[in-house]
Amino acid sequence: MIFEICIIVVSITFVVLAVYLILTVVQMKRMARAAEHLLTETRELASETHHLFRGVSRGIHALRVLTDSCGALRVFKPVVKDDLLEPIVFLAALVKGLRVGLKILHKESQKRGDDHV
Repeated sequence: MIFEICIIVVSITFVVLAVYLILTVVQMKRMARAAEHLLTETRELASETHHLFRGVSRGIHALRVLTDSCGALRVFKPVVKDDLLEPIVFLAALVKGLRVGLKILHKESQKRGDDHV
């Protein structure tokens, strides 16, 4: 009788242990699927982040080129202002003066009837 009770207790313990093991294996399988899904999403996000960083890097490079150009323009601006502004204004005034003078001469020649000018 004691032997039969021991076998029943061991059998029940084995069944309970088997149920817990099966539940644990099922939970581990779910966790593995979730980890695989998470790994896939992480790879996709890493790829997107890499492309984003590449675009940001290009933008930073373009901005650096622009700021370097602005710095060069800042150096060039006093040269233009000091060296070229006065001659350009002089030439513009000279052209304007010649234009006005030629208009006046043309009007006077038309009044006299002279077509040579």
